[in-house]
Amino acid sequence: MRYFSAGLIAFAAAICATVAQAQVDPKPRSLLHFGYNQPLQGKSSLAGYAFYYLNKPKIFRNANLRFALAPVYIDSELGFKGALGENVDLGLSAAGGGFADSHTEIRKGAPIDEESFIGHGGELGLNLYALLNPEKKIPLHLVVKGSFHGTSYRRDSSSPESFAMPKDHTKGIVRTGLRLAGREPQLFPRLGMEISAWYQGEFRLADGTYGFAGDRRLNKNVHQFWSWSSLDYTFPKYNHNLNLTMALGTGLYQDRLNVHRLGGRLPFIAEFPLDLPGYFFQEISAKDFALFGSKYLMPLGKTSKWGLSFFGNHAQVNYLDGLEQPDRGHTGVGTGISYVSTNNKWKIHMDYLYGLHAMRADKRGAHAIGLLVQYDIAASQRGIEKVYEPEMSPKKSKGFDRTFRRWVPR
Repeated sequence: MRYFSAGLIAFAAAICATVAQAQVDPKPRSLLHFGYNQPLQGKSSLAGYAFYYLNKPKIFRNANLRFALAPVYIDSELGFKGALGENVDLGLSAAGGGFADSHTEIRKGAPIDEESFIGHGGELGLNLYALLNPEKKIPLHLVVKGSFHGTSYRRDSSSPESFAMPKDHTKGIVRTGLRLAGREPQLFPRLGMEISAWYQGEFRLADGTYGFAGDRRLNKNVHQFWSWSSLDYTFPKYNHNLNLTMALGTGLYQDRLNVHRLGGRLPFIAEFPLDLPGYFFQEISAKDFALFGSKYLMPLGKTSKWGLSFFGNHAQVNYLDGLEQPDRGHTGVGTGISYVSTNNKWKIHMDYLYGLHAMRADKRGAHAIGLLVQYDIAASQRGIEKVYEPEMSPKKSKGFDRTFRRWVPR
């Protein structure tokens, strides 16, 4: 029995928690979080995250510290409330560690070990969060982020010598967006709404070809655009919760390392998670996509400690060249059971997932299971209220797969 190639990439998961917000986070947080998807068929492709998250307001004067620690990665931001005026916050961010820029090649539902590789990286950034309509009830925020990111690649043990690595390089990243209202960042927020639109540009100081005889390319400049809309509503009489989501995305000059990637169900692995239940994590590489999702949660019993959920997502995509599949439509569905402790410290959610159109060898359809666990250390300090669940950068969650896959049979 052959095993996945080795690579010490333990839970590389860094967290950009404040990316999910439009201002410096004003509340104290102390969280341990774990998420995991396990496919039940096909060549295994693990995906998950584990991290400790700390947010400490007013460490001195108007300065807030956000700090996230995964086994091989650290992500942090020192934020200053009102730094550029009453309604404008400023943040200085730093992140770095192992395996965050690793790449897993997936074609037609099959991870390709020989064309996957390891990437380490670090980043320094300056972030601005501005409230544009302070007199209005529904807030509109402008977010502007700029950073420099350095990446170093190395060969995985499965990569043949004939497969050339991409060049090590530094790039500048600019992200800007408008966010109307916002999502309550927890598993099942009772009420919330968001409409937002975003642009991100990545400008490499080095481009060029890589792969087999230069058969693929890193583009010098990549531009991505996307929008996100979501609605959460809880019916007061029955305490049932409904979530609706829509995401649209496109881009210019996208390549294999910078493209919209859909798949899996790990809701806090990215600020805008492009989930497809039952699929491998980031299985679909799309130049353009439209994603629609819904979720319905109903309590079991009077205490609402236990809950039963049903959910489904559907996407229409235009594939990146070289990563096409026969069908442009993809649908994933699932059901799950959740538990919330009386003191709100523990939240546990277990899922069964099925990807209706996922390619597995010569068949369609794929089964998977998922687990989300959160322990809120600071819950008793805040009382039983809304629990913050930080979101992880999609660029920094890839290490989980590459650490543990050598122990998973193919």
